[in-house]
Amino acid sequence: MINVAFGFNDAYAKFCGVTVASILANHKILSPVDKLNFFFLGNISKENKEKMFELKKIQDCQMSFINMDDNLFKDLPMGTWDYSTCYRLLIPEVLPAGEKKVIYLDCDIILNRDIKEFWDINIDGYYLSALYGKLSPYDDNEMYFNAGVMLLNLQTLRDFNYKDKWRDFAKHNVNPDRFMFPDQDILNGIIKDKILPLDSKFNMLMSHFSDFKGQIEDIVVIHLGGFKPWQPTCKHPLKEMYFIYAAMVPWKIKRESYLVYSLKFFKKHPLFFLQAKYWKILKNLFFHKNN
Repeated sequence: MINVAFGFNDAYAKFCGVTVASILANHKILSPVDKLNFFFLGNISKENKEKMFELKKIQDCQMSFINMDDNLFKDLPMGTWDYSTCYRLLIPEVLPAGEKKVIYLDCDIILNRDIKEFWDINIDGYYLSALYGKLSPYDDNEMYFNAGVMLLNLQTLRDFNYKDKWRDFAKHNVNPDRFMFPDQDILNGIIKDKILPLDSKFNMLMSHFSDFKGQIEDIVVIHLGGFKPWQPTCKHPLKEMYFIYAAMVPWKIKRESYLVYSLKFFKKHPLFFLQAKYWKILKNLFFHKNN
């Protein structure tokens, strides 16, 4: 089976549903080993689980929901981030021991081609494959990988004692002034080598689109990070493709007006103009450097 994992909360269930719909719509099952096996990490309501199961109408697949313990992250300086962003840190320990490999995806993503192209990448001897380069929000010369799209070698990570390493790093090495993207910063803090650089066609962020030399049809994963496609501030050139798949899900995906978006932002960041870190986050999101 092709394993795909997500980490999210109830508020993001519908957006995860769009990602799942795009995967199912573009995937072809040529043999039993090609069947999709989804792992949903999060404390999801019965209603949202039932709606997720409805997506099997697009294509039959396996779906498993795994509850999470937010207490594991209570000591992290999360700021305005929800604990669900850290669920991906637990993938190697909460997925069944027999699973050796899994694709992790954020919920602001759509597939443009068959996910099997991503799954078939050989990561023997690596911890993971991810978009890797000078992507750091802290230092333009620092090598850093984006954790929103990853192919994880679960066995190699387990042998690396990953479970204890990320907890130890989070306990002793987290600097609140250098912790803009909690899970991503932890992963980059403990995994410094054995990273297989991922071609940008498997994680097409807006910041990489202008440098892409292929055709749109060649792109496998479209990552609508930073400003989301349902927000009026999203400038990703492929954002309209998102709504093709949004029409396939049993949730309503509404486009936000500038007024609604502004009110939500100020509610979440009421004193953002007084804190330098918020301006840094806004600058980073505006240039779409990491998410």
